[in-house]
Amino acid sequence: SIADDFIMASTSFSSGEVTVTGGSGTFRTSLIETTSDTTGNITVGNNGAAELHLLSGGRVHSARDVRIATNSNATGSIDLSGTFSFLGSRLIVDHNLDLSRNDLSPPGGTADLTIATSTLVDVGNATRIGDPNGGSGTVHLSGGVLTSPTVDIQPNGAITGTGTINGDITNLGHITPTTASGITINGILFNESSNQITGTKISFGPGGGYAGSGTCATFFSGDPTSVITATGPLTLGVGAVGGFTFAGTINVGTNLVTLVNTIDARLNGPVHVNGGVLAGTNGIGIQPNGKLDGHGTIGGQLFVNGELDPHNDGPIGGEFLVQGNLVFNPIAHLDIELGGPPAAGNFDHVSATGAALFDGDVRVRLRDGFTPHVGDQFVIVNVIGGRTGQFATLTPPSPTPCNSTTFDLSYTANSAILVVRPPAACSALGDLTNDGKLDGQVIQPFINTIFAGPYNPCADLNGDCVSSAADLSQFLNALLS
Repeated sequence: SIADDFIMASTSFSSGEVTVTGGSGTFRTSLIETTSDTTGNITVGNNGAAELHLLSGGRVHSARDVRIATNSNATGSIDLSGTFSFLGSRLIVDHNLDLSRNDLSPPGGTADLTIATSTLVDVGNATRIGDPNGGSGTVHLSGGVLTSPTVDIQPNGAITGTGTINGDITNLGHITPTTASGITINGILFNESSNQITGTKISFGPGGGYAGSGTCATFFSGDPTSVITATGPLTLGVGAVGGFTFAGTINVGTNLVTLVNTIDARLNGPVHVNGGVLAGTNGIGIQPNGKLDGHGTIGGQLFVNGELDPHNDGPIGGEFLVQGNLVFNPIAHLDIELGGPPAAGNFDHVSATGAALFDGDVRVRLRDGFTPHVGDQFVIVNVIGGRTGQFATLTPPSPTPCNSTTFDLSYTANSAILVVRPPAACSALGDLTNDGKLDGQVIQPFINTIFAGPYNPCADLNGDCVSSAADLSQFLNALLS
């Protein structure tokens, strides 16, 4: 127990080595600690070369900072490995953990921190890796855990290996996961650099995710609560099976997001596009729990096993343009909102430059108080390369429109069309006897309805949800046609 600073290799050409190992009894492990929260720093390599080994459950606790390779002539390393009883070796830092960081000129030296399986580095404030002025620092994960509210990686800093990081990371340096397990990040990774995140795999745990732009050439996966938010052009994934598989939320916004995979990128969570481009080097696959919503461009083939919801909060309906083939599988859902008559363009739709396969369900919703009229036709899917199949089911709006119109799908060689049909109680508007005829037999029932009520949607020829004299002219035209 040290009441002041603990400094190893304080002068140039000096060297020092300390090993903290093992313990006694059931819970008592060997420990070095500093107790002052103002001067209780531990420095491993101030100007010389120093090594600090925490083995078989050994512990080091600093009441202030731990500094590795503070000055340009220094080299320093800390390594943690092994357990005593069931307790792994631990480095506990109440304030900052600095690897080759002094924020001065000349910069820090060369610093290394190795965290092996079953060991833990627990930092109270920030972990700072590398120096803005040129010092280099590397965290080597070898199955262990680094817990730190923030991790700052400078251009000469790096994290490599396999293990877990609990905290937010701001990356200006390099992150290189290794082995099939890679690195799990339980926090937000902020990155705007290209080709500085490479390796095997990055997994985001609960509440974790990615924010930024750049290129990240690793396998990607994520917990359902994780979030990827693009702030500029962003490329994620690697050219291999499973190169991008993600269960969390992806916010594309107005940006270009490219997902790399040798098969379609598998998305099993919400994906939001707001005028941007979501591209897949080998297509995009919306999985059963996934949902793609918004408006913009899909670069490549689109396979829908979940929900596709073109949407726009403005006066024009949402459109997705698929630059390739479009496949709706049997468990797919296509959500369509109608907000105005066909000529106004205020309805959702999908276009594709390739061919389309239709299956699954079309779900219709009404917005902005719009009431569809019999005869309205909305082209909800249009493809250049032709279509095969039909949607298996159509789910009408709920509640039913006030004029009780019904809905049906019709098809051309290149499109699916949502058609508004008469109420179920009549074969055509005005057919109040529901016998398939508009003749003299319907005149008296029609007059009774518009002047005495009650409201009958089959007599509502102008579709305004009221049976009144305003329907008379259209009724006469239908009767005489």
